[in-house]
Amino acid sequence: MKITRQAFLALLAAAARAFSKPRRMAMAIDLAKCWKDRGCTRCAQACHAAHNVPRIPDRRHEIKWIWKERFENAFGQESAGPAVAGAPVPLLCNHCEHPACVELCPFKAMVFGDAADPSSAVAQLLQARHAFRRKPELGAGASVFYIL
Repeated sequence: MKITRQAFLALLAAAARAFSKPRRMAMAIDLAKCWKDRGCTRCAQACHAAHNVPRIPDRRHEIKWIWKERFENAFGQESAGPAVAGAPVPLLCNHCEHPACVELCPFKAMVFGDAADPSSAVAQLLQARHAFRRKPELGAGASVFYIL
């Protein structure tokens, strides 16, 4: 039986897809830990440094992959109770394989991993505590979860 290199690679890729477990990468942010220092921006600094995000002083044109927003602006006025109103919430892109923001968070508030793997830290955290997402009504299937 003769097979071309291209056909062999296609067959190999199909076999890998058929036998590999589907992964669902997710990030969970424990807001209680994050709020230990509400002025902390180390996660944003680490992300922007790792990805060479340019610093543009004009806020109308700035580029940011991670930033902090007031709770009521991120989740809606109706969801902001008195305990969380005005509190800064990190808003993330969640596209890194090894996120710098997770590694450099001084409070270990961010956990990243495969939510489909029950033994992963993120899956265990999501199972143990109540988590919510930003704007789930959009149906985007975002994989950044916030824990109060």
